[in-house]
Amino acid sequence: MIMTNEECLKEILITKEQLATKVKSLRKEKSLSQEDLEECCNISRRNIGYIENAQVDIKLSTLIKLCQGLNVKLSELLNFSDLD
Repeated sequence: MIMTNEECLKEILITKEQLATKVKSLRKEKSLSQEDLEECCNISRRNIGYIENAQVDIKLSTLIKLCQGLNVKLSELLNFSDLD
């Protein structure tokens, strides 16, 4: 099945919002402030805020840094089943 451009954009937006929710949830679960996460993964607090508010597209290298800072595997970070 081929998706329309509108369907693709909707899917990307949902994923971006889910990732934002997941990052914020994991950060809070680990009792980390945005400043703490900034120090752990070398991503500015401003960018962490953008990520947590689904305001940026995230590169793979940034996902890897987040995983290191949150001490989770990439598969856990990208598993959104617990958000439903």
